[in-house]
Amino acid sequence: MALKKNKTYPAITAILLIAMIVIVSLLVFLWFSGNYLIKADKKNGLLLGLSVTDASEGKIIRTYSPEEESLIKYQSISFAKDKENEDAEEEITCEDDSDCDDSIIYTLDTCVLSGTADSYCTHEEINCSENSDCGIDGFIDSVFCTSNDIWQNYKTFTCEDSGTASYCAQTTTPILVTDCSDTCADGACISITCDDDSDCDDSLIYTLDECVLPGTADSYCTHDNQRAVLTLIFSDLVYELKTNVLINGLIYPEVHYYNHTRTFTEYNNVGITLTSGQLCYEEVGTCDSASVNYRIDADSELVRENQNFWTTEDSETFTLTYWGVDDAGYDIVISQNICVNEASFTANCVA
Repeated sequence: MALKKNKTYPAITAILLIAMIVIVSLLVFLWFSGNYLIKADKKNGLLLGLSVTDASEGKIIRTYSPEEESLIKYQSISFAKDKENEDAEEEITCEDDSDCDDSIIYTLDTCVLSGTADSYCTHEEINCSENSDCGIDGFIDSVFCTSNDIWQNYKTFTCEDSGTASYCAQTTTPILVTDCSDTCADGACISITCDDDSDCDDSLIYTLDECVLPGTADSYCTHDNQRAVLTLIFSDLVYELKTNVLINGLIYPEVHYYNHTRTFTEYNNVGITLTSGQLCYEEVGTCDSASVNYRIDADSELVRENQNFWTTEDSETFTLTYWGVDDAGYDIVISQNICVNEASFTANCVA
């Protein structure tokens, strides 16, 4: 009995061949498009379907039946292109710096290689974004004296290059705190009493106004009452011998006369009034007193001419003294002497 040829085998073989071609094509496309696995489900040599698995997640993302040969080809190509576009989009991390904003004000957010598949973000720490981040401005240290005034250092904080690679800077500047009217010592204003004698003028003409330690914080004024300074000079002396002279009811056989001029001089700017005088005779040992009224103005002279001493002795020492008061209220005493020996004499001698 002759055997019949089974015509179904060539058809099955053709179907299997077509399925293998589809599988290989799909594998090629998916190999270049990403990390995906394609599994063919078979039974008794027959293709029952295909499944596509994402290897990174281990999930089946699509299945195909044998009847979807043309769809499989189309889907394979479309899926590969979609995946390629998706991967390209995922690789562009940032287009500009704003895409890298991490909402932290103390980081500098930068997009590197922006708009490319190699783009990435950096977040560099920055020191400050405004001046107050660096410190509080204000006076520091203690006050000090400069140029006779009070000064103090003032520190200012600044954020340089704010918002970029910023950094803090600080400056210290001396600031005028108090403008002293006179001078400054140990951080405090000090008054100077006087710079020279004119600052001590009390408008009293008979006081000596003086500035002690002028121009310093320790300066002070003195107002000493100014005493008159008086001198008495004998000049123009002329000797004369007289005989049988009646004096006070007595006749003297010989009398020695010494005519002269008396000059009073005040040279300390204080006037003087002399009110009494006395002439003493050293050899005889007596003195004659009298009231006077002599006025010597400040820095002036009083000249009294035709004055004389007399004695019955051949030699004598005359001492003339005056008393009074100056315009500052001080008592004044002036005394001068003259030594004689008949026709010879010495004015202002030492007795």
